[in-house]
Amino acid sequence: MNRALLRTLLVIGVVAGSVLSPASPRAGADPEPTDAQPRLLFSAADVPAYRARFAQAGIPRQAWQRVVEKAEGHLLKVQPDVIRNTDSVDPFALNTGTDRPYNLQNEMPTYLVELGFAYQMSGNSPATRDQRFGRRAIDLLSALGDKKFPFWSGQDLGIGDLNEGMGLAFDWTYEMMTPAERTKIIGDFVANEKLLFRRPLLEPKNAYADNLNVSNWMGVTTGGTGLLLLTLRGRPGVPAQWYEVNPATPVTYWEKALERIKDFFDHSVDPNGANLEGLTYAVYGMKNAIPFAKALQRNGYGDVLAGTGVGGLSRWVALEQLPGEGENFVPLNDSQRTMYGVDLFSQLFAINADDGVAQWLWRRTVGPLGSDYYREPHVPYTLREDKCTRAIEGEVFSTVACDLFQFHGNVWAALWYQRPNETPEVDPASAGPLSVHHAVRGLVDARTGFKRGARETISTFEARRDGWGHYQYDEGGFTLYGEGGRWAVDPGYSCVACKKPRDQMNPAERAADDDSAYATFHNVLVIDNDTYTQKLGSRFNIVNDRNNPNDDLQTIDAYVNAPNLSLAHADLRYAYEFAAPYAGRDHLFSRVKGRPVLVAVTDHIQRDANPHLYRWQMLTNNTNRVATAGAGFTISAPNGATLAGMTAAGGTTAQDPVTKTDTRLLTNQTDDIGKVMPVVYTESASQLKFDHLVVMALTPAGAPAARTKVVRVGGGNAIAVSWNGGDDVVVRKLAGANAVTGPIETDAEIAKFSRGAGETVLRSGTRLVAYGRSYVLVTGAPSTVTVSGNRIAATSSATANQYRVFAPRKITHVTVNGVAVDSCRSGDYVSFPCSN
Repeated sequence: MNRALLRTLLVIGVVAGSVLSPASPRAGADPEPTDAQPRLLFSAADVPAYRARFAQAGIPRQAWQRVVEKAEGHLLKVQPDVIRNTDSVDPFALNTGTDRPYNLQNEMPTYLVELGFAYQMSGNSPATRDQRFGRRAIDLLSALGDKKFPFWSGQDLGIGDLNEGMGLAFDWTYEMMTPAERTKIIGDFVANEKLLFRRPLLEPKNAYADNLNVSNWMGVTTGGTGLLLLTLRGRPGVPAQWYEVNPATPVTYWEKALERIKDFFDHSVDPNGANLEGLTYAVYGMKNAIPFAKALQRNGYGDVLAGTGVGGLSRWVALEQLPGEGENFVPLNDSQRTMYGVDLFSQLFAINADDGVAQWLWRRTVGPLGSDYYREPHVPYTLREDKCTRAIEGEVFSTVACDLFQFHGNVWAALWYQRPNETPEVDPASAGPLSVHHAVRGLVDARTGFKRGARETISTFEARRDGWGHYQYDEGGFTLYGEGGRWAVDPGYSCVACKKPRDQMNPAERAADDDSAYATFHNVLVIDNDTYTQKLGSRFNIVNDRNNPNDDLQTIDAYVNAPNLSLAHADLRYAYEFAAPYAGRDHLFSRVKGRPVLVAVTDHIQRDANPHLYRWQMLTNNTNRVATAGAGFTISAPNGATLAGMTAAGGTTAQDPVTKTDTRLLTNQTDDIGKVMPVVYTESASQLKFDHLVVMALTPAGAPAARTKVVRVGGGNAIAVSWNGGDDVVVRKLAGANAVTGPIETDAEIAKFSRGAGETVLRSGTRLVAYGRSYVLVTGAPSTVTVSGNRIAATSSATANQYRVFAPRKITHVTVNGVAVDSCRSGDYVSFPCSN
């Protein structure tokens, strides 16, 4: 792996500005430290039960066997004298030989954790445990102290990671240390307290690790340092003032660790479970934080995860899994598409041992229905020539397959994995709606379901609310994956925050930079062919006060979910530094059984007072075939599934778009580096404003493609989708128009209906009439109305409205503003509220 690649993939640079966390009241009296050895994640009394689990067939046993296998290898490959005798080297010179410094990310912590765990679990008592493993861990701790604790990368992250490894190894081998070793190792910790404790908790050198509570850095630095502090508390030679709480004195290390870990869990995960930085950094940020949370709970500090969105993490991960693709996920924001290893999937059981969705995920990612991580036979660790020799077929980076980059997943699986008979799997569809609005993140995940594997579909729509953490210029971006294909794709990881802002780069730096984080590489509008269409400062524009709970400004300002559809609208003016009089985008996802999956995207924007070229675009996968015809396009996946699309713009024939194709070469450091992605696009003439509608219909392999056509209406754009004898129509009113007229009449902002079948949504309107049939009639103020499946729902600011909707199918639930009301049926129409 080259140096630039590692920096891009794993290291975050300093972000401009600073963020202050809210002041918290000084804590009261803490629980007294336990005398139990060990004390963090289990006690000596727990070891026999774990060993009994390891004696039974299944994942815990296989994970334990991998830990022992690796620990045996560490005895051969990891020597304390290498640490003592190595001068300072470039931390990015990583790849070859077993005699190189141990400076891969998480390399030394992994050695310490696995050796310590192998020692502790190798016998039911200190006398019966394998002393070799404990002795090597102790000697490594001592050697690290001799060299004043070298850590990877020179950044605060490296300290947090090292502290995690040292904290767990110290906890698990303390019983084996001689009194002199305890004194020496604790003395080393105390002598280096400014590096190990003051820097990560009170004086971080990297802004991401400072008080940025949405960032993985806070989880890594606080979680790791908290573990080390907790195992040291009360030991002879450890200063008591590190833990004292006195309002008259400065905040202590321990007090700060407790404050920061709660702050991290409160803010890094949306209340519905979405990590604000993306899945890749959810894995890394939680790596140290979850063990610290479990250790706190074991030691009487309560459950710091309670009341946070962390409990919803498993369902969010399930929502974003590419259907039927195992460890592949929608690569939104700074995320890789592919996740390797069992770390996060094990830690989901630590968050909630009874989480059936975590079991569902395990089985379909790293379990028997996925990559089958623990399948046999496997290449023994001791037979590998160096640290990272196991390649993954078809992937660019052999290093991502390195166990060190998978952190300590075998240990977490051994500790926390629950067998299916202990925690049966739960279909994620039964745990919540199929479309979810993650309001704090500014993200919609919309699926058809989970049971059918690759036959399911996922579409996402993102307009990020908090840009202080990892970020890309993809406001309003959408994706679509399903039916065995990748249709509207995201380029994935490209660390904007690792680099200088573009306007501060010199020409050589700009030439070396890739554009994949910017508008031209995302499914967003591009204006005047400008890579930087979305302004460089927009990542900070939307958040006025990150720590003010009353600052509830939303990017996705309208959202409705029904059994067979979801509809979202994003106010995107912030992407243009609020210079645009208006800038909005709609995302409609329709999942009616027996009909094609529909995705409709609308744009309505006036960039400023000047004319511009407006370009709608969508990147698709490099394996797809793209054909264009007039305003339409067809994309075919290798398996024969088809996406048929149609575009309309401006509301007149003269403004009909012409679809064209282009390509994008991906140069960002991801699984797809070097691939050429086709781009479908339309481009306007130079004009003041832009109204655009695209409707796409996804049909499975073996089925005919849907037919799409523009429906001519006044004051809007409309597109019909025909398939298997049925028609679905989407209509969008032009910005500033009073109503849509013609064969479809509506005063709503946007509407969708299935001709003769209902399945209707209307947003902010009072009527929808099409081809002589009334679908929605509201007597009163504008409303949002859905007729979907067996449910009807209406929302409005007015409380006295009367509603009449076309609903030929059986209806079992009718609500107004979320409250059930009585309804009356007359033929195919339902009126409400009414008295029967």
